[in-house]
Order: sequence, then C-alpha cells, then structure tokens
Amino acid sequence: MIIQCTNPTCKNSIPVPDGSSYVVCPVCNTWHFPSDFDNAADNSLLGNIDYGLPADPHVAPAPAPQPPKDSPFPQYQTHDGVGIPSFEPTFHQPEPERAKEKTTIGCVVLPNGSKLQLRVGKNIIGRNDLPNAEPTVSRKHCVIEVSPAADGKGWIYLLYDIGVIEGNGSLNKVYIFGRSLPLGMSERIPIYNGTVFSLGNVKLTLHSPV
Repeated sequence: MIIQCTNPTCKNSIPVPDGSSYVVCPVCNTWHFPSDFDNAADNSLLGNIDYGLPADPHVAPAPAPQPPKDSPFPQYQTHDGVGIPSFEPTFHQPEPERAKEKTTIGCVVLPNGSKLQLRVGKNIIGRNDLPNAEPTVSRKHCVIEVSPAADGKGWIYLLYDIGVIEGNGSLNKVYIFGRSLPLGMSERIPIYNGTVFSLGNVKLTLHSPV
C-alpha cells in the first residue's frame, strides 16, 4: 500500500510495508497510521486528519547501523546520504586463493619430488641446490631467467649454461630432453611447463602455472 503524506507542504508518497502499524515520512518526519486510511471510505478524510508529530530539535536522530571498517559487505546510500550495510555478500569480492595462484612464478621439480622455487630474474642452479651434492653437476651449472610475458599473462622462461654470464661453462653441460647436443655457450633457449632438462646425471622438470 502507498499513502500520501498529510503534511500540506510535503505530499510525499510513502510505501507502507504489510503489517506496519505506522510509518514516518522520510522527507518531513510526519507520522502516519495506515489503519485510519483503511477505515476511510475514500480519500476525502486525508485532508482532515493531521498525524504530524513535530520532531524534537534537541534530540539527535539515531545513527544508522554501520558495518566494521573491514566488512566485506557493500553499503547502500539512503536519501540522507547515510551508508546502510546490506549484509549480503557480493560477487565483486576478491578470491584470495585465485589471487595467490596468479602470483606463483613456477618451480623446478627435482628427481626426489622436492621443488626449487623460481623468482623473477636470473635463477642460478648448481650442485648445492640438488640432493646428495651430485658430483656430475657444477657448483654453478645453469641459469633459468624468468620475466613477465608481454601481454601480462604468465611468464617467459629462458634456460642457458652458466658460461653465458660467467665465461666458464659448466662441467657436463646442459641438455634439453629430445635434443642430442648440449646448449652452446651463447644459447638462451625458451622452456615451458613440463620441459625436462639435465645437468650432468640429474634430470629436472620445469613446472609453471597454467
């Protein structure tokens, strides 16, 4: 039901929720009792009934409920600009787990299943990074250089021998699975998720987010 405010200077339309015994005009604060409107045969009584209860200027209006500062719920503005929380979650909220996945750069999986986490820039891999200090691997053997993709989605991985940056190459070279020749002293080869390469007698696998 919708009634009209009886204040002659207002005449605002007021929606009345079912079962409400009274409503207050949000514009002029005039009180109304819908039961009297139900008892009227027509609207002729509206002009003769005065339900106005003047607001006390010395009493501050009750503050609207406010959510905590870190509340995940959105706020909706009322006619007087007060934010009211809806207390309903929204699909606009971030998904922490997916955000975490997007920041994962990747890793190198060792034969025993352990992983070497990669970082942006030059990642030098050598004997001390492998289990049992494998003697066929140089102290500094190869480099995996990680940089963001041009489109901002994913990463670019370049594999090369340590000799590219230090001059002296690795002891037993770097081999990529499926290729018979080792990486040359000036080669920077792009590798991808699942690429298998070997340092001496040790096989490693690149694992990157898909």
